[in-house]
Amino acid sequence: ALRHVGVYHDVEKTDDAFLLRQEEGSKARFWARKGDDPFYYSSADTVHCFAAIYAPTDFQTRVAHRWQRYVPGRDTWVETDRITYQVVGGRNNGYRGVTFKRRVEPGRWRVSVETAAGRPIGRISFEIIVADSSREASFTTRRYE
Repeated sequence: ALRHVGVYHDVEKTDDAFLLRQEEGSKARFWARKGDDPFYYSSADTVHCFAAIYAPTDFQTRVAHRWQRYVPGRDTWVETDRITYQVVGGRNNGYRGVTFKRRVEPGRWRVSVETAAGRPIGRISFEIIVADSSREASFTTRRYE
């Protein structure tokens, strides 16, 4: 079961938690806990997808993040990456994992969190917008344990 999924400007792992950096936004977006949506992107940015997955004790498997971009002219989603990582069960707040992309195109994106066999666990959709060079952004960091 998916406990949390979000898209962030940075994700840093500490000894006991993950620090999730996102743009400050409206309370509605904060309470949705999706991270940055829309994601204002410049060429120096990296887009991170963070997920916490509940897995029972003594459970081990691989999980995939399937990154897809929507192509309006073809009215279809195109896979750009499928990145896997190992999940080990037993944590109350879920097993945490993160994948990232650089050099992304503006538009609609989604990341599907799946089992290694391709079964869906959850999904997040978001929009990437090219950040205007005059735009000033302020960021906040949340702690996920």
